[in-house]
Amino acid sequence: MLGMTSTLASAQQADAVFTVQGTLGTEVGRGGHAESFAVGLGANQHATLLVGIERMHFPRSARTSGGILTFGCVHLRIESRTLGRAVPYATIGIEEGVWKSLGSKSRFSPPSSDRAGLVTVGGGLTGNLRAHLSIFVDVRVALGVESDVIFMLVPVRAGLSWRF
Repeated sequence: MLGMTSTLASAQQADAVFTVQGTLGTEVGRGGHAESFAVGLGANQHATLLVGIERMHFPRSARTSGGILTFGCVHLRIESRTLGRAVPYATIGIEEGVWKSLGSKSRFSPPSSDRAGLVTVGGGLTGNLRAHLSIFVDVRVALGVESDVIFMLVPVRAGLSWRF
């Protein structure tokens, strides 16, 4: 019985996948830039739970005061079958953080800060560059709440992922 448990445990460890990834991107419609860093653990090659931190910077414009959104996130990433060299995936997640307004150019609108929460869904493609290194691109739709304001973001990102 002990030998069977040991064999089962080592088989589970062989399937476990640890992931480190970083991304750069932009937000469709508002511009600016986005960066993220995440670590993840998967029970196998097809499902990974990622925990990370993301930052989005939105420039000032005639319509908005601009700002910086910084948040922690948890995402579940599910990969499907390989399509040649590319592997499609879907992702769903929750994010919690802080929105810091840059304020307007006038003295009457100083910078401010509020909590923000988001729910995201999206998908993308990933492909191997080397044995454990892959590149990916994705697009997500995020529905968020900041103070009493509901907003939507559509970040497009590209990044590198290292799995071991």
